[in-house]
Amino acid sequence: MQGEYHGFSAQLSNVAKNQMHIRCYTHVLCLVIGDVTNKILQSINLFGILNGCAVFIKESHKRIDFQNPKYPELTTFALRLITFDLFTLKHLNKLPMCEVGFEFLGAVDCVQCFNYGLILHEWEIKDDPWKEHAYHSPVCSFVQLKKATNS
Repeated sequence: MQGEYHGFSAQLSNVAKNQMHIRCYTHVLCLVIGDVTNKILQSINLFGILNGCAVFIKESHKRIDFQNPKYPELTTFALRLITFDLFTLKHLNKLPMCEVGFEFLGAVDCVQCFNYGLILHEWEIKDDPWKEHAYHSPVCSFVQLKKATNS
């Protein structure tokens, strides 16, 4: 590569004749992109938008308030599973119910989200706990966090 990005190698050769300089093409590319983006308004806007998107995505987990659940005593899977000790319905598996954040309330098939407080009941055989939780409580930060980690 010749031109303004080639000057360091020439300077190094003048100062230390026995030194070998290996160009870092990644650095050269960054210099070129930096020059281009400073000179063309559309490039400045594009890279500004891309940087904004990157920061938004990187920081998105901080906006989800999973730090303050409605029932903090049931934040772990094991503690929610204990609430299902008296659960008797055979057509529902209690393990997925706990995984999705539900605790058993002790009445027939009533469950409650430990994080948001959503109460669901009248479960059918075909119901998927994740889908039901997400459908009835899309703003629940526990659901949003799980969606983000599974995506």
